[in-house]
Amino acid sequence: MVDGQLLEGEMEITGTLSLNTLAGTEWVLTELNRNEPIQEGAEVSLVFAEGKVSGKSACNRYSASVEQGESPGDLKIGPAMGTRMACPGELMDLERKYLDALTHVTGFSFLAGKLVLTWDKDGNWSVLIFDPI
Repeated sequence: MVDGQLLEGEMEITGTLSLNTLAGTEWVLTELNRNEPIQEGAEVSLVFAEGKVSGKSACNRYSASVEQGESPGDLKIGPAMGTRMACPGELMDLERKYLDALTHVTGFSFLAGKLVLTWDKDGNWSVLIFDPI
């Protein structure tokens, strides 16, 4: 702002969003949808490495393929394969919702140090929000 007018400053590109941006950090799910925190004691995690995503899905361990999209921040996660251990109903429900949302992820971004995965299922958009571990 100079003399009451907004002026455009210099632009500095510090990098672009790619799968390489996500490699090397483990993430823990804090919100299943906007403003819907996961229940206490539930552990849902996510790690990106070598064209795959893996982690814990409340009850079980899972792994799925992941592909970079055409634009920075675009990605697609394939169907998850996982172990089949049973656990209490509310954790199984969380796991089902999480894995379903994960297969509908269309992109990622960062917000205040958190990883935000955007997903779309039948025109209903939402997000998965993760903290770094």
